[in-house]
Amino acid sequence: MVYTSKMNARSIFFIILSLTLFYPASVVRAEMFARNLTIGSKGEDVKKLQVLLNGDARTQIASSGIGSPGNETEHFGSFTKIAVMKFQGLYRNEILVKSGITNPTGYVGVATRSTLEQILKNKTV
Repeated sequence: MVYTSKMNARSIFFIILSLTLFYPASVVRAEMFARNLTIGSKGEDVKKLQVLLNGDARTQIASSGIGSPGNETEHFGSFTKIAVMKFQGLYRNEILVKSGITNPTGYVGVATRSTLEQILKNKTV
């Protein structure tokens, strides 16, 4: 069968449309933590970090009030830092050992971001 360039263009359009509509959310989330985060950081990515941390009782930011589940903010403050430190302790081998660090820092750098992304990927699959 011989395909014309018009048919190829149409096929490509439908492939792209299908990928856009049906591609797993984990791929869309791959850039969720595209920058390092620390005390004073602000933005939607900080709020998403807080939501993820609040999803595990071991890393919950607060049990009530600001920062608690459903009350996440776009501000990386001291409670977020403490929760990140707990997270880093839970994933010691993936974050601390991999980075050559002994103690949790509360700084969301490359290794912490990578682990966060992996958790998000596993939650959406």
